[in-house]
Amino acid sequence: MFKDLGMLCVAGVIFYDAYTGRVSGRMGEFIWRKHHPVLYWIMTPLNLCIAAVLVCLAIFDFYRRFSA
Repeated sequence: MFKDLGMLCVAGVIFYDAYTGRVSGRMGEFIWRKHHPVLYWIMTPLNLCIAAVLVCLAIFDFYRRFSA
């Protein structure tokens, strides 16, 4: 159950970062839209796809837990 909540929290952070115009990089740094526009537009759709997969996995796991 905690891993599902963790996946949803990570997906929420990814969505929030994309909404605010930054992308999490390596070791806690951020890629800002104004400073690195090409890298930002490459990493944002990739991270949003990862977040969507995490949300789908969490929903599927919740469904499997509560339907049994």
